[in-house]
Amino acid sequence: MLGLAVAAIWLSAVATGLASTPLTGQFQANTVTSLLQQGFGRFVARNAAGSYVVVWHDFSQVTDLDGWYGITVRGRLYDRTGYAIGPDFLISSYSTDRWNREPQVAMASDGGFVVVWSKGENLGQQDLNDVYGRKYDSTGTPEGPEFRISAEAPGSQGGAMITAAGDGSFIVVWTDTGPPPTWYTTVKVRRLDATGTPAGSEFQVSAPYAGAFAVEAATDGSFVVGYNEGGNAFARRYSNTDVPVGAGFQINPSYGP
Repeated sequence: MLGLAVAAIWLSAVATGLASTPLTGQFQANTVTSLLQQGFGRFVARNAAGSYVVVWHDFSQVTDLDGWYGITVRGRLYDRTGYAIGPDFLISSYSTDRWNREPQVAMASDGGFVVVWSKGENLGQQDLNDVYGRKYDSTGTPEGPEFRISAEAPGSQGGAMITAAGDGSFIVVWTDTGPPPTWYTTVKVRRLDATGTPAGSEFQVSAPYAGAFAVEAATDGSFVVGYNEGGNAFARRYSNTDVPVGAGFQINPSYGP
């Protein structure tokens, strides 16, 4: 019924990094067209050569529209000219009692990419999510099945974001929501190596009652995480060995009497 028309009118800015003149009109990425095919957030990633990948939600197999059960994550790979490298493909596993949503993607310089998303269910008062991921090579071939990124813990881990570092690794950040009655949130991070394998354990970035909103990595593998805490925007830097470079610091000016 509804399709994902990629509003990435393919820009020469993507191909050259300079201009912003459209090279084509808009085009549709999904080939599955039943029900809703929807994307949001960081659902397009590219490398310096201009190859790019698009990911989105597929509602075509939904079994419960109220609970979102049956939602999957799909994707499609393109070269720098906007030519599709094959049809779209299923990224997440399918389950009639789980959802797969909030996909985000990052692409390395060699064209390999990692997709992350929230896999979960609704149990009474809370959505219970875990962060999952899957690694693909530059041709869109999966390098193994989906895998869990967040550690098993009470509560919910979701809203994952990912960025590719220049050293080939990937940095994943998400918001960890504690179980009731506290419902406190903290920001967690985990690094994946160039093969998509978790490199070390997850670690906490923020104090309680914070939520992640951004992550960016440098060419040497160091990175910075942006998060909201106490009504203000903060950031914290980390080295390429995941050692904090100082404490978190407030980004926005302080306002008040």
